[in-house]
Amino acid sequence: EAHILYIDSPVGCGYSYSLAEDEDQRYAHDECQVSKGLYDTLQYFLHKHPEYRRCKLYITGESYAGKYVTFFAKRILDENDKIRENNPEARSCFPTPYPINLHGIFMNDGWFAPVRQAKVRLRYAYAYAMGIVDKNQHDILMKDWDHLKNLVDEGQWLEAYHANQQFKKDILDCGGDPMEYDVRTFTDNTPIAQMDSYFNMDSVKEALHVPSSVSWLCTDEVGPVTEHLVKDYMSDTAYLIPELLDRPVDTDCGHLRMVIYTGNFDYSCGFMGSIIE
Repeated sequence: EAHILYIDSPVGCGYSYSLAEDEDQRYAHDECQVSKGLYDTLQYFLHKHPEYRRCKLYITGESYAGKYVTFFAKRILDENDKIRENNPEARSCFPTPYPINLHGIFMNDGWFAPVRQAKVRLRYAYAYAMGIVDKNQHDILMKDWDHLKNLVDEGQWLEAYHANQQFKKDILDCGGDPMEYDVRTFTDNTPIAQMDSYFNMDSVKEALHVPSSVSWLCTDEVGPVTEHLVKDYMSDTAYLIPELLDRPVDTDCGHLRMVIYTGNFDYSCGFMGSIIE
């Protein structure tokens, strides 16, 4: 029924790596750079495997991909327009780039409206509504949210990032530190340690055609990938969602299909935070 292509993105995640000597050039600083890497990768793949060009493409992603997915989709549509117009600015590493047959996007627990979603995780979606915080704790924490919003409004991105991390932690601490992605439990069952061992096995790398010198890396909100995207982390990209929905696309329904869904016990982004106002 379908083919699945997994991409470790942005550079520095999973097996993906850069040969740039300058660390500042090695990692993406914003979604424009992330989408450029994804677009060039997909064009390269379709250049090597032209039999897949006719396939309908659906871009999917989870959490921070709430930003990646929308920017990647916009990049594809913009470049498709240039290609069809024979615009010499059409971006590709190849002399003849091809239009990409994009039909839809899926976002799971997407992080795309940080300030609003931070507020929602306290008030409406989880913490207060589910009794993780009481009324007194809620009122105190709302002052912290006001501070977080002011930092974003003032463009103090690094400070806003750390304020958001502390805000998220303080809420969970009030409830005895439940599991962020499933507030019904206090146990993190994510097998990161086992995955790290598995993906760094020589036999696995050989099977996946990964150079033996490359290590599989998995970090969450720490490390150089996060550090270089710190401004991007607290930037609002929700505006792209209605823009993509309104854009005419050559599909059977005349527009992109879009699914935005969130686990109802996921505190991280909160299902109410996925509602587009």
